[in-house]
Amino acid sequence: MIMYQGKLVYDEDSFDFSVVHVGDYVDSRVVENVVNCMPPAMMRDSCTQMGEPYSHLWDEQKQRLRPTFATFVRKTAEIWQYMGNCFLGETTERGIRKYSF
Repeated sequence: MIMYQGKLVYDEDSFDFSVVHVGDYVDSRVVENVVNCMPPAMMRDSCTQMGEPYSHLWDEQKQRLRPTFATFVRKTAEIWQYMGNCFLGETTERGIRKYSF
């Protein structure tokens, strides 16, 4: 197991969206798998967002419903941090669930 800043770094074998939390670390292969799963919604050297929306939340700043995407921020060449489900181009989870089915 690899550790980074005192926390476990999830690899391909241990990573699952059902077990990671905002702030957890993943290795670069996890992010590569996310990108290879489908074209990313956003891909920069420092940040990648999965191509399929996770949900749609109310954005109080823009006053509209917007999609959120699984988001990863690069920490080192091989380690990324899971930032949760963020609006496109953002790296902080926010938004309000204002609807129900």
